[in-house]
Amino acid sequence: MGLKRGVQNGPEAWAPSSSGSVSGVMSSAVELSDAVCLLGRFPALAGVTLAVGFGMQHLPEGLEGPTIQMIGEVLVWISLALGAVHGLKAAWRSVRRFKPNIDVLMVVGAGLAAWIDHPEEGALLLFLFTLAGALEHRAMARARDAVSRLNKLMPKAALVYVDGDWTEADPEQLAAGDLV
Repeated sequence: MGLKRGVQNGPEAWAPSSSGSVSGVMSSAVELSDAVCLLGRFPALAGVTLAVGFGMQHLPEGLEGPTIQMIGEVLVWISLALGAVHGLKAAWRSVRRFKPNIDVLMVVGAGLAAWIDHPEEGALLLFLFTLAGALEHRAMARARDAVSRLNKLMPKAALVYVDGDWTEADPEQLAAGDLV
């Protein structure tokens, strides 16, 4: 049984196809490179700017100053914006279809955190959410690759014991109880 591409996200993304072929399974190199790009760009950059900005805002006494505090706050807001890049796009698609999902919830949560003057908490929320999405994307790509490789291992013919003799048969023609 093969797979076909269904909806864009979620566990329903890969559903069994009736044709028996693997359609919609992209090469693992393309999928993994997509995951690495997503993993390398937004979550990493948002995480680094958040860590540096938060660190600059919470320096020990004697090292802090108004300029360093301001730079730290700007970096936290930049981290929030970087984390919101993916979330806002996904949330907008969801709202346009009148089907709110977790993307909308995360963007609203991060926006409200920023509104109550805690942008670092909103940035951390979006950083972790984007990182989780990138890791999920990578795991799905690896799973699709594994299914594709398993499908290639499926034998083209099977030996079936019928009436005291071994006969070659198509694997899809086998029934429960056949002696193979």
